[in-house]
Amino acid sequence: MKPTDFLRRISSELSLVEYQGNVFVVDRYRLGREEFDYGICSCISSEDILNGKFSTEDVPDIYIDGYFDFLRRDDLPNHYGIPKEVIDHVCNTPYAGWYEGFAKSGYTELDDLKDICEAIWTDRFEGEAITDTGTVSERQNIESYLAMQMPGRGD
Repeated sequence: MKPTDFLRRISSELSLVEYQGNVFVVDRYRLGREEFDYGICSCISSEDILNGKFSTEDVPDIYIDGYFDFLRRDDLPNHYGIPKEVIDHVCNTPYAGWYEGFAKSGYTELDDLKDICEAIWTDRFEGEAITDTGTVSERQNIESYLAMQMPGRGD
């Protein structure tokens, strides 16, 4: 799975933006808020992303937790028709094992979940060239984030 695919599946608020040889995980919901690092979740070198060195640790837990919480409360029972007892049993295990737990119970039509669980379990991603340079606002917030990290930058 590519990092952009992982982010798109867990939240519409997250994106990868390339800026000056680095790739930033940008949280659009928190963009511009200094108390949340201007919406910048992490910074990875463009070369590392190209070589598949991306980690679920680069993603705020709130989004991963939110993805799984939505599955548990809404998508699994309402879209896939999985009984509450099966959901409760499987969802008491770590996220990485959810797909396997549902598959053992006969629910194998969960391709997105399978990919997400595999990414979390292995923490391995395909290499990817990030070419999105972001919006003017995203670039300005990246600059603010960098200035906060390295006082004196841009003076």
